Amino acid sequence: MPEAGPQISSFTRDAIRRYDELKLEVGAIAQSAMLLCAKAKDEQGERALRQILARLAEDRFNLAVVGPFSRGKSSLMNAILGLDALPTSLLPHTSVVTTVTYGPRERVLVRCEGWSLAQEIRLNQLEEYVTERGNPGNRRRVSVAEIQLPVEILRRGLHFIDTPGVGSAILANTETTEKSLPEIDAAIFVSTFDSVLGESDIEFLRRLRATVGVVFVVLNKLDLVSNSEAEQVARFAREQFDRDPRIGHCPLFSTSAKLALEAKRAGDPDALARSGLPELEATLARFLATDKARQLGARVMDRLIACLQKKPENFEALLTRAQKRRREFENPKECEFLAPGNGSSEIASGVSKTVGIKSVRTCPICRAIVRAVFEYLSKLQYELSTGASAQQDHADAGGFCPAHTWIYSSLASPVGISRAYPPLLDLLATKLDLAVRNASSPEALASEVRDISPSQRKCAVCELRYRTAREAIGEVVKRLDPSGESEIPALCLPHLELALRCGTDMENGRLLALACARALSRLADDMRRYALKYDAVRRDLMTTDEREAAQAGLRKLASEMLLVLPRREDDRL
Repeated sequence: MPEAGPQISSFTRDAIRRYDELKLEVGAIAQSAMLLCAKAKDEQGERALRQILARLAEDRFNLAVVGPFSRGKSSLMNAILGLDALPTSLLPHTSVVTTVTYGPRERVLVRCEGWSLAQEIRLNQLEEYVTERGNPGNRRRVSVAEIQLPVEILRRGLHFIDTPGVGSAILANTETTEKSLPEIDAAIFVSTFDSVLGESDIEFLRRLRATVGVVFVVLNKLDLVSNSEAEQVARFAREQFDRDPRIGHCPLFSTSAKLALEAKRAGDPDALARSGLPELEATLARFLATDKARQLGARVMDRLIACLQKKPENFEALLTRAQKRRREFENPKECEFLAPGNGSSEIASGVSKTVGIKSVRTCPICRAIVRAVFEYLSKLQYELSTGASAQQDHADAGGFCPAHTWIYSSLASPVGISRAYPPLLDLLATKLDLAVRNASSPEALASEVRDISPSQRKCAVCELRYRTAREAIGEVVKRLDPSGESEIPALCLPHLELALRCGTDMENGRLLALACARALSRLADDMRRYALKYDAVRRDLMTTDEREAAQAGLRKLASEMLLVLPRREDDRL
């Protein structure tokens, strides 16, 4: 699955990735311990460990964006994500919380009061449900709207929450926003340079700090003021915070969400720096890598260690691993596991700075071969069931190899096979009878039988497969863009090898190999998440990607099942 649009800064992405890796490692320790408990028939220990796994499965980084309406909350979220996902409007939103989560494809799920199932709508229809212009007074009774996007940072547990504007004419908006605050890990309060921090804003900030604790204040629309004006407004805001003990020190950032999104789309790092967004993203990353990690460590790791300490000696190795990870949660900046250059997905992280990948789950070479083979056999099975000349040609060619014989049988009916195959069987019977009369030893007879038997050396479908593979690899290589502007297809390992043996140059070979590395790492993470949620009995939290990861990973490792055939004797395409 391709990543949608320009991504969050590499610093923030890496912090989220490392936090996610550490969480999955803790999950692996708990899963191993739970299996030992199951083997020892320790139901109480198994139940306690499953509860720990459930906490890990449910863990996510809830980041809410709050503030008065028309201050650029949605625009700021769009800028951080690097794409236009959320509708922006000069009118207040309805009293609807909009969440942005991961999904394998772009879609929106709307839940309304009294509905048992969510309704799927298009992204461009969202404004009809969450804004006053499209849904005045929330007459549709929408309770929550969930935007799913194929964006990498969302896959790793970052959940954006876009809240209704506070202090608007719609009282329910403020109430809805305040009800959602206890569920969040951190909040971004958005104000603007052209309408900065009135008394109602200050009062809401007090309540926000009392509920959430971790609050980042953003002054948006930096592009509307001069540098000197921006400094004056920022200084005024800081002085207000310092004078109010109920607010205290809040990190303050001056940004232009509009300029940041334009810079990300244009790939302009200088313009992005001028927008002020990278500083905010870096602070969010540090919070996730330190404070959020410590929270999870205190909440989960202490329970895991206490559980393991009560177990017999065969749990000692797991206890040692858990205690080491606990230290890393306590001081993640200094630990080996979270340090840049370490971790199981570091190769894939390096790739993300080099190439964008697509077709994570499907190898384009496999796809081309499967399509060509089935089109050929679908047409041929009709000709073989109706035409004597086609039947005789099939017999003279020696039929298909064993694998393609069975693939053909899945497309043809029993009567079609019964019409097509008698000439081939008669011919093979004649050859076998002749071999029996001429052979002088079992070895000689075996050699004759080998020559008669269906094989890849004579199979027309195998020839089509190799020819299609050659052509598809040529098309893939021809479309590669070393500049990194376009996404690189992730081949399965067998077809990556074939591509490299087909004369692909080193530069293109490197791109293909790195894309495959990233796809394998991504699938490995999805498998771990699937297993974690399965063992935690939280299957409702599984994404489509995670449910499909097991089969997708095997396809990436060993090619499509229908294409796993022995190589030709001459080992050529």
